[in-house]
Amino acid sequence: MAPIAIPAADLLNVPSREFILLAGKDGVGKTNAIISLADFVSQVEPDATFFVIDLENKVQAALQTYDNKSVPMNLLLFKCDTMNDTTEAFEEILRLRKPGDWLAVESAGRLWERAQDMGYQVITGTAKAAYMEKRRATPAGQKQPPVTPRPDDLWSIIKGAHDSAFMDVIAQTNDLNV
Repeated sequence: MAPIAIPAADLLNVPSREFILLAGKDGVGKTNAIISLADFVSQVEPDATFFVIDLENKVQAALQTYDNKSVPMNLLLFKCDTMNDTTEAFEEILRLRKPGDWLAVESAGRLWERAQDMGYQVITGTAKAAYMEKRRATPAGQKQPPVTPRPDDLWSIIKGAHDSAFMDVIAQTNDLNV
C-alpha cells in the first residue's frame, strides 16, 4: 500500500495526541507523575478519563498518600496480574474511550514480563520463573530442558500478546493519549 500524502494545511485541523514515556529507577516518582498528569488533565479537560493499567500494584498505594480533595476523580484504575487481565482491561478501555482520554501503563517493563509468563504458561504449563527454577534444579547427569522451549512457538505467542494485542494497537489508536 502506497503512503498517503497529507497537505500541511489539512493537518492543522486534525487533533493530535500526546505520547509520553516516563522512565527512571524505582522510587523516583513515576507513579506520582502519572497521578499528577491525571490531575492536570482533569483541570484542562474535565470530561477526559485517565485510564491506568497497573501491573505493579503501585497506583493505589500512591493514591493513598493524597488527601481526598487532591485525588484526581477522572482516574479509572485497572489492576492487572496477568497478560490476559491486561488485554481484557485494554479492550475495555478501547470500548470506553472517547477522544481526549488518556491511558497510562504502570509499568511497560512488567507488561513484557507478563507476556513472557503467558508464553511459557502456554508452552510449558508453568510461568517463566517456575520453568527456569525447574530447569536450574535439574539433577546432575540429566539433560536440562532448553532455556527457550519451542522458541518459534514461544516467541510467536509472546510477541503476539505484547505487540499485536497491545503495543501495536496503542500505536494505531489516534484518539487516545498515552
